[in-house]
Amino acid sequence: MKLENQVSNLELSRKLKEFGVKQESIWYFSKPYKIHKYDVFKSIQSYSLKANTDSPPISAFTASEAIEILGEEITIPKNTENVANFIASKIVDKLSAKV
Repeated sequence: MKLENQVSNLELSRKLKEFGVKQESIWYFSKPYKIHKYDVFKSIQSYSLKANTDSPPISAFTASEAIEILGEEITIPKNTENVANFIASKIVDKLSAKV
């Protein structure tokens, strides 16, 4: 399975960061030095070694990290391709309702 299908996508990850969700995860999105697209780094240490310091990392949450942030039980549809995205969207919905 591709990594992109195992972590929250960049758009949802950015929204979570904007809502103030702690940026603590196994995976991070970042722009490598002099490259304009975002790549995923496995740890903050590899981010520190390879990334552009003008672009702070954005957590790419796994499903288990996202469910911990959500803090409640949910039902995930059987054919969901990216469970992390599904849960991350539920977090965004929950945080949006509070605003």
